[in-house]
Amino acid sequence: AASACTPSCTTRRWTGRPNERRGMAMAFDTIDGATTPILRCVAPITSLDDALALIAAAHDHDASKVLLDEAFLPPAFFDLQTRFAGEFIQKLMNYRLYVAAVFRGDDHAERFREFVREARTGRQFRTFDDEASAVRWLDGSG
Repeated sequence: AASACTPSCTTRRWTGRPNERRGMAMAFDTIDGATTPILRCVAPITSLDDALALIAAAHDHDASKVLLDEAFLPPAFFDLQTRFAGEFIQKLMNYRLYVAAVFRGDDHAERFREFVREARTGRQFRTFDDEASAVRWLDGSG
């Protein structure tokens, strides 16, 4: 589960639009206390279509920033051969969303750890070890 973002942060949880194929809705919350809205996914991501749900939710809430946590990402995200991670992140970036992803451990495959290290300095997508750092970056980006 996601950890506290900053001492002054509060969150509001809401449910996004239903996913037509699964008949379920994605769950999100927004992080208050930031200078601009930051949308955080708080339910498991299971398909590339969930990127579209995040994009719609960001638009609905005037948010240009998205926070992802490894706890809610599917196993395919961590296997770079599936291309899930690249396609998912690219969809969000195509809509000019800033994306921060939190990966706390080193228990992933070497190729994925390389991907995480390289993304630590990205302009529109960046990876972090903790949520507080990710929120600070998102709050200052764009």
